[in-house]
Amino acid sequence: MANGFEIIQHGESLVTRAIRSAANTTGVVVKATPGRLYGGLITNYAASGRFIKIYDKATAPTSSDIPLFTMFAGATGTTPIVSTPLVYGIPFSNGISYRITTGQAESDDTAPAAGDVNGYLVFT
Repeated sequence: MANGFEIIQHGESLVTRAIRSAANTTGVVVKATPGRLYGGLITNYAASGRFIKIYDKATAPTSSDIPLFTMFAGATGTTPIVSTPLVYGIPFSNGISYRITTGQAESDDTAPAAGDVNGYLVFT
């Protein structure tokens, strides 16, 4: 499988997909069909925080789209994506996509540097 590996657990295939910041805020489609997000890990190598915006979209999100939720990755640190809902997975009815920015606002379009943020998402 490209960009990840597959885990079979409890009869369900969990897939991982690497996420990386580019020197832009171009949205990235992780999965273009309905699915569930179960977790992941985000590492920020920058000296200031970065925002990972997760969308319920089957197409690449833009700054005019509203994220389902936003995660903050603190300066030079690693942030696990775990919470009680992730045990059951957060449902996405259209698809799973993301954007990475330097600002918190939903419409922020300020690009991080390439390689500021690396990590992975676990989904079905």
